[in-house]
Amino acid sequence: MARLRFMVGQKLDVSFARDRRRVVLSLSVIIACCVLSLTAVETRTDIGTPHPTCPDLDSQLCANEYVDVPDYVYSDDSEVRFGVTCFGGGTCYVTVFFDGQYQYFSGAPSGARLYMQGDGNLTVLDSSFDPVWSSGTDGNSGAWVNVQNDGNVVIYTAGGTPIWSTNTFR
Repeated sequence: MARLRFMVGQKLDVSFARDRRRVVLSLSVIIACCVLSLTAVETRTDIGTPHPTCPDLDSQLCANEYVDVPDYVYSDDSEVRFGVTCFGGGTCYVTVFFDGQYQYFSGAPSGARLYMQGDGNLTVLDSSFDPVWSSGTDGNSGAWVNVQNDGNVVIYTAGGTPIWSTNTFR
């Protein structure tokens, strides 16, 4: 068994088999793992025009913005993250993470997207873009999500009134 070290600092064990196909497959898996680990940074994507009242900071998810697995929306102090987290076996949840612990509040399919709709409804979409969960806050055009330093995730109306939260405080 050979032990390889990659720049990401992760040790990976690779068994060099006599069968060349196993070696090629093993190396392909290693390359895929390394590429995935390097792309796990926060990326918010606009698919429409954000409402002008949304602060549009890194700690907010404005109307018509979404984050894909494995991306998150982070609090201003970067201590709290909110998004879809997938664990072994394809088990995924909408989570708030802080103080070394996950707070789970909804199941989600692998490949899910956390999407703040223009109508104010926060939704989880599956890989076919079908909704599998929502906050039930539609009818609030321009609403936005704020990931707060205290661990709570809150949806605010365009006027700044809170209308939904995860109730996950430190």
